[in-house]
Amino acid sequence: MIPSFSERSGRPIRAVLEAVCIAAILAAGPVLAARPDCTGIGPVDTEALELVTVAVTPQGRPLFWTQAPGDPDRFYIVDQDGIIWLWKRGSAPADVTVFLDIRSQVITVSDEMGLLGLAFPPDFQQTGEFYIDYTGLAPQIATVIARYTIQPGDPDLADPASEDRVATFLQPDTNHNGGQIWFGDDGFLYVALGDGGGVGDQHGECGNGQDETNVLGSLIRIDVLGTDPSALPSECVDGGSGYMVPSDNPFVGMPGACDELWQIGLRNPWRSAIDAVTGDLYVADVGQLCWEEVNFVRAPDVAGRNFGWRQMEGNHCYQIGDDTCDPPGVSCGNEPDCFDPSLTLPVLEYPHDAGDCSITGGPVYRGCRLPRLDGAYFYGDYCNAWIRSLRIDAAGQATDQRDWTSELYPSAPPPPFSLTSFGEDLRGELYVVSREGEISKVVPEMHAIEVSPPATGQFFLLKPDAWVWEDIERVHLRPVDHYRVWRAFRPTDPFVCVGTSTVPQYPGDGYEPPRGEGAFYVVTAVDPAGVESSAGVNDGGPLTFDPAPCP
Repeated sequence: MIPSFSERSGRPIRAVLEAVCIAAILAAGPVLAARPDCTGIGPVDTEALELVTVAVTPQGRPLFWTQAPGDPDRFYIVDQDGIIWLWKRGSAPADVTVFLDIRSQVITVSDEMGLLGLAFPPDFQQTGEFYIDYTGLAPQIATVIARYTIQPGDPDLADPASEDRVATFLQPDTNHNGGQIWFGDDGFLYVALGDGGGVGDQHGECGNGQDETNVLGSLIRIDVLGTDPSALPSECVDGGSGYMVPSDNPFVGMPGACDELWQIGLRNPWRSAIDAVTGDLYVADVGQLCWEEVNFVRAPDVAGRNFGWRQMEGNHCYQIGDDTCDPPGVSCGNEPDCFDPSLTLPVLEYPHDAGDCSITGGPVYRGCRLPRLDGAYFYGDYCNAWIRSLRIDAAGQATDQRDWTSELYPSAPPPPFSLTSFGEDLRGELYVVSREGEISKVVPEMHAIEVSPPATGQFFLLKPDAWVWEDIERVHLRPVDHYRVWRAFRPTDPFVCVGTSTVPQYPGDGYEPPRGEGAFYVVTAVDPAGVESSAGVNDGGPLTFDPAPCP
């Protein structure tokens, strides 16, 4: 029996021998528990990338994009003005609806205040509960961590009256609020808090960043789900608490220190990321006047780090009132001096040159679609909106640094927006969030994509001589105008278009090959601009196609 073309190349080609479908067999790599479920997703071996707009908010200032565990079809957009928008897979970009509106209680008098964070616990599908981070009154300005629930019987709408304040952390100023929250694999809630604002963290003797008696200028780790039966009550909360402190937090038992603390020495973290495969931690911290930085800590020795602010800004000493960007160090009380070996210094810094002003940290890519990006950490700058990536080598140094800006914005250098955040979906794919209202997905260029079989790993017969394939538009949010179906009697012959379809399925053409002979089929996708996907190769060589139009 002659092997099907798909068996030779691992690509989506269907052969019919004596009217029998010979299944395509896709090779799969080892599956790690922390990786997303990539069933039915065709990887694209390319670094030719572009951005495709998937959602647009009607107003406000979006700054986060995420999904809830267990639901791959709903996406949530955090709007700084106090709205969480809902966008559903398959909808038009502008077809967003209000999931939660708390504008009446969110304080937005400063550019860095507002609704800042959203996190779904692992049991969200069972409880309907989720958590947000916003600036409100308690009674003075404070960071509020609150629990909300969805409306009974309506998963598309949250109940604005269901607020249960978990914690309030008083803020001495209007900026440097941090705002990111997320649930770790350990079931605990992590909260990023800035140093309290103002210039140079002039709070207390040595600044909040180095003050272990409060939670500002840090990442904290708290128990809101009752995960730890040995959890401790909080002793450092400004306005009461609805949480406990994990008993294994690194500052537990340290005299005078807040037990919630997980990391200290931060100015305004925006944002942090945990590598889903390795557990390594990345923290992008916004600088004062001179330096933006990326901090890295390799797992499992992640907790209890001091990232140096305000003794240091980037890999340089910091001194209040000195704008030379490399002043001499200044001792302060009992805090570590500049370059003290107890400090964890950045793996990367960049200066405020040419308009760069504020780092935007992203995720470590562990998605399904772009294997060449696997393990790359993404970050950008809010003002100039460039997008770059790096990797960390075995010695803990930043390497393989790449600038993706010209590829992602080939017609608009510099990018015409402000980069507020990155986002991920449940499959680990990468998104870009702009302050101007657009959420875009990083996708391979259409000519690099190959249409692949569905989740079964083979072509699925709906009826004799009919099959379905991967829905590029729904699964990958990549616009498709139509699909073309091509046939040849030998893989070295020119393929002839035998039909088109606007949906990812084809009823078949009824062709019955003579006994002992075969027909080979390949499917391509065409986007609205007329760009066609790749058809794959035959034993390393490109396929050829008859230029005649499709019937």
